[in-house]
Amino acid sequence: MRTAKRVAVTVAAFAVSLSGMTVIATSAQASASDCPANRVCLWENQNQDGAGGIFIVQDKAPNGRYCDLDLNDNTFSNGHRVSDATSSVYNKTGYNIFLFQNPAPYRFATKAEIFYVAPYRKVDSLNNVTVTHGNYYPGNNAWTYPNVNFSDKTSAVCDM
Repeated sequence: MRTAKRVAVTVAAFAVSLSGMTVIATSAQASASDCPANRVCLWENQNQDGAGGIFIVQDKAPNGRYCDLDLNDNTFSNGHRVSDATSSVYNKTGYNIFLFQNPAPYRFATKAEIFYVAPYRKVDSLNNVTVTHGNYYPGNNAWTYPNVNFSDKTSAVCDM
């Protein structure tokens, strides 16, 4: 009986001592292999480093392809906001994907930057990339600018 009381007191004291500690849970790290087939994935860190979190584009455009015209209401797997925080991307679809600096309806504003991601292309860093400005559609004349830091500028993503 005395032994049982001692154990109970020891366990209770240990539980009380733990109650003052802060426990920090971390999300599992996601890598490029965590991006499912036929999806577009965005990462908070460069090189598809999941320590910062991954976001898999789920919404589909009316044509049945993947599109999210306003990333402001989305978070990476670590809980951080996706909009203006993307540093790398993997396009695992057969479609051309565009990352837009501005969300809809402003994504084609004249000075807005747009980054093109070819089908099945993995972009390890959105630093020093070539972007276009203005109304960019395939075949349309648009201004292009090389060596732009597009990291942390993505507010919308869509295929065209």
